[in-house]
Amino acid sequence: MIRKILLIFLGALTALIVVELLVRFAVNYPVGFSSRQFVYRRDGAKTQKIKIHDAYYEFWNVEGGNRKFKLNNIGLNGPDFDSSTYHRYIFLIGSSFIEAFQVSRTETATSVFDKELKQQYPDYSVLNLGGSGNDPYTLWFKTQFYSKFYEPDKIILAIEGTYDEWLKRHEYPLDFTLPERFGEEIGYSRLYRLAAQVRHHSSFINLIARSIMSLPKRIREVNNEIADGYSEVPCTPELSDALKESLLQFQRTYGKDFLLVSFNDCHEANELLDSFCRMNGINYEYNEEILKPESRFNGDGHLTREGNAKLGEFLNVAFQKTFLMTRDTDELPSVSTTNKAHVE
Repeated sequence: MIRKILLIFLGALTALIVVELLVRFAVNYPVGFSSRQFVYRRDGAKTQKIKIHDAYYEFWNVEGGNRKFKLNNIGLNGPDFDSSTYHRYIFLIGSSFIEAFQVSRTETATSVFDKELKQQYPDYSVLNLGGSGNDPYTLWFKTQFYSKFYEPDKIILAIEGTYDEWLKRHEYPLDFTLPERFGEEIGYSRLYRLAAQVRHHSSFINLIARSIMSLPKRIREVNNEIADGYSEVPCTPELSDALKESLLQFQRTYGKDFLLVSFNDCHEANELLDSFCRMNGINYEYNEEILKPESRFNGDGHLTREGNAKLGEFLNVAFQKTFLMTRDTDELPSVSTTNKAHVE
């Protein structure tokens, strides 16, 4: 009896080892990496948290081709960050289209923008602060959080829609008051830390854990009809009060150092934003040729490597035209309101 139990135990252990080797080395699935969480914002009576990934955090992405990707040295999806010399920091904020977990960190729009800008202005560094499901209201708090570590020189909000449904998740009127203990780290429970250590040493267990943890989130997304990352954005004939108030809050906070860019292909929405931004003195550019089927995974998903390259090039042109070039003396690439970038 003891021998039978021992054989079963050894067989199960051998199977687990074989599966672990296959998942880690054949499939190349990452082991678990830890994150830190901080006090972020209020949502009614509940305090929301923001999670920050560790340096060189590894993750798996299905849409990007079932591949393992790695973040940079400060846990963001972009080029490695150099903090040893003086830099002017550009916060590039947006949804998962900006976060771009579907391509390698050197192929994101952030990296393309950063590389092209540095060719002429090497003292600028672009930080990718995009996040899955992040709307403009949420992103205002994100800029406040990262400003505690890196003082921004410029803020760019890049949007692919008007976020009508996403902004309905928040109580209106919107509250931009920073909560008590804003930015204070929140420790994890002992059980969570123990589980994280186990996942850190096993790709197979990390795969099972992530699958289980993501299931309730995916169910909520289906029930709420809010995609975590991308969806077909309807062409809206109006701008919500929540979007307007969020943009005005950015303008009040950052003034002329704030730039709104739209790569939404909805011309009516872009024209409404153009009128609103002119009325309120907000820097604004748009490009309707980026969010095309040929530049998206499966025709309607996130941006491919080529799509990210187009977006990065547009961001560089829009940034330099808005902040760095004198309109009377410097020539810019020819643009139009429907196929390149909007200009006055």
